[in-house]
Amino acid sequence: TRLAKEAGATTIAVTNFGKSPILSHADIVLNTLARETQFRTEAMTSRIAQLAIIDALIAALALADYDRAVATIERTFDVLSTKRV
Repeated sequence: TRLAKEAGATTIAVTNFGKSPILSHADIVLNTLARETQFRTEAMTSRIAQLAIIDALIAALALADYDRAVATIERTFDVLSTKRV
């Protein structure tokens, strides 16, 4: 994240930990609030919360430039279809 920011990129951190060291290098911080239970020690709930934020960001970007998003999805599908068995 530090290198990306030094290269001029806008950096976004999505975290469930408010004191994460990555926050010092992020331009935008999106915090999740997910409580882990003793039954899920793999941080499952925080990963789901973070994935929901990422999905919402992707949808917002796609809607902001719908035609470009559709063209990109079509190109991606075409490229990946050559790799399918």
